[in-house]
Amino acid sequence: MPGRDKIIALCIAAEMSFDELNEALMLGGKQTINPHDARDVWIVICINRKISDVLRVNLFLEEKNCAPLNI
Repeated sequence: MPGRDKIIALCIAAEMSFDELNEALMLGGKQTINPHDARDVWIVICINRKISDVLRVNLFLEEKNCAPLNI
């Protein structure tokens, strides 16, 4: 079973919406996006900006002093 970061990365690459991402996380048995977690908030910002390149998302996360997606 894929980990949470892998599910998030696949959803980003598939250009899924916030709701679709949360549904995928639920279906995968993983924690949904937490609005109180800075890393999750930055991931949602990337999704809302339609950034579908996981490398760009990881660079953005690192700029914000957050751990990159572990894929």
